[in-house]
Amino acid sequence: MALIHEKLDGAVERYTFGDLAQLSNCFANALKSDGISLGDRVAAVLPQLPATVIAHLAVYKLGAVAVPMSTLFGPDAFEVRLRDSGTKLIVTDETTLPRIEEIAHRLPNLQRFALTSGSSRARPFTSVEKMLAGGAPVFAAAATRSDDPALLIYTSGTTGAPKGALHGHRVLFGHLPGFELSHDFFP
Repeated sequence: MALIHEKLDGAVERYTFGDLAQLSNCFANALKSDGISLGDRVAAVLPQLPATVIAHLAVYKLGAVAVPMSTLFGPDAFEVRLRDSGTKLIVTDETTLPRIEEIAHRLPNLQRFALTSGSSRARPFTSVEKMLAGGAPVFAAAATRSDDPALLIYTSGTTGAPKGALHGHRVLFGHLPGFELSHDFFP
């Protein structure tokens, strides 16, 4: 089992590694159909949901750059990071969306939203559910190298404006031991 998600109503969803591979392939194909390509920035502004994992995997497979952000940010914090990163597509939910829509008109690169719930008035949108259902389950991952950009994480901005720290694909493996340790996966 790769992922177990307990919903608020107590229902449990289980995902195998094969499930995540297939779903992220579907999402990568849908992103590609939406015009997302190598090096494009895709922000993931979601709570801990299966869609968060699927979006990140799809972005990495596509060779685009994931820009994760806290759902607790206000409009100003979103604007600084989304404008600076040049984000083209944002994966988010109806709870966070209003704070992003408030500043969407000041984000020249933002083209659309992928929403886990709700709808947008500020930009075109597609539901994540529709993207998963409509994307092909096979995807040929981009031929990225270890130093090619994969992840853009912003500093907190405690000594000035937040700065984007661009990480290559190799950094993703560096997170694995900490993840394993925190989830007691070590032998």
